[in-house]
Amino acid sequence: MSGILTYPTFCQNCELTISASVLDATTHIPISQAHIVLQETQQKAVSDNTGRFQLNNICPRSYHLTVSHIGCQTKQIFVQVQKDTTLHIHLEHYNRLLDAITIEAEEPIFNTQESKEIQEQEVIQNMNQSLASMLDKIVGVSTLKTGNGISKPIIHGLYGSRLTILNNGVPQSGQQWGNDHSPEIDPLVAQKITVVKGVGTLEYQGSSLGGVILVKPSPIAREAHLHGRFTYFFESNGNGHAANLRLQKYNPKLAWKINATVKRSGDRSAPTYYLRNTGNQEINFALQLEKSFSRNWESSFYLSSFNTKIGILRGSHIGNITDLEEALTRKTPFFTEQNFTYDLNPPRQEAHHQFMKWKNHYFINKDA
Repeated sequence: MSGILTYPTFCQNCELTISASVLDATTHIPISQAHIVLQETQQKAVSDNTGRFQLNNICPRSYHLTVSHIGCQTKQIFVQVQKDTTLHIHLEHYNRLLDAITIEAEEPIFNTQESKEIQEQEVIQNMNQSLASMLDKIVGVSTLKTGNGISKPIIHGLYGSRLTILNNGVPQSGQQWGNDHSPEIDPLVAQKITVVKGVGTLEYQGSSLGGVILVKPSPIAREAHLHGRFTYFFESNGNGHAANLRLQKYNPKLAWKINATVKRSGDRSAPTYYLRNTGNQEINFALQLEKSFSRNWESSFYLSSFNTKIGILRGSHIGNITDLEEALTRKTPFFTEQNFTYDLNPPRQEAHHQFMKWKNHYFINKDA
């Protein structure tokens, strides 16, 4: 008995072409010697005397095309290739023909604003820390700590209502709720965190004698396809885990971005015992929407939710003077354990903060 086994096979058509003409955006004259790079495959081409070029053996998928030329602004184009594709690419020149030249002089403006920034990459590298703990690395900034995860920023000795924290341009009022409340802001939503000190704080609203802290989310990238980033962090002391997910996509009808953060840690450990009730849990979410209703009307919407539970060291709460005297002389603090746990028992702090912002821009004359 004999037989023949057959298996269906599929072959992707990688014989497509991308053809294009490179033109001056103002005069529409063909641009020769423009350099073209297909980022995903690193295929390269140079436009001829008629401004044309062609890339061969292209597979159907999405690509980023980078076009550059001396004296022109480099342009990146997103293109989806499902069949032979023809494009018309317009490059802007730096120089312009002017009917007249006017030379003016004015007194230079000196910027007295003293500011320091924490960039997005540094925020990601320290994702296990709170906002105040990240700011502690800046000269002139320290923290007032009430517990393992409770800390408030101090700028030149001033804190609380003397500082203004602007969360996406809106003052955060949590600073005024006492020493046992830290700012309810997820730093992972920020493109950068800026600390402004000195007379430069007068530019901003609120009671900002000590300084201003700016937490600014990044704008939505003008990319037509889905962009994402996932970051994970592990800390051995307390078996702490932290994960952050960011997704964004631009569409002329509606651009969106979401940011989600989850953190969890348990009892911190000393060499021979665990410090009971020193863990924390945190779940945060942020949604950002942008839409252009017309050429003159732009709208943006921002929503965030911050939720945390923070354990407070059980041995730090003393009920009477006798226990206080004993605590000062004990080699091992009260309420220590030999076994690790993620449990968060009283005393603990639980905080929830919901934030929403809707902003509209209407330009009476956008060309003015």
